[in-house]
Amino acid sequence: MRVHWEKLGILGPVHRLVGQGFSDHQIACKLNVSEDNVRRCVVWLLRFGSHDSRAALILNAFTVSESANSKSELATFKEPS
Repeated sequence: MRVHWEKLGILGPVHRLVGQGFSDHQIACKLNVSEDNVRRCVVWLLRFGSHDSRAALILNAFTVSESANSKSELATFKEPS
């Protein structure tokens, strides 16, 4: 079952922006949603991601985005002929 934030389509973008170090207010402005919705989404990510603090969530989101970037770089890498 998808969670409310996933249905709204902001769960992934909030997770990514948290990993980039943006504040709740900055995320709300970028996604054009209320700051309260961003806070609730972050609380959900903290609780169900088993993170002790926002810093742990930021570290997790950062490492996830870094690994995704390295995978995309590997996918576009071509061996020289």
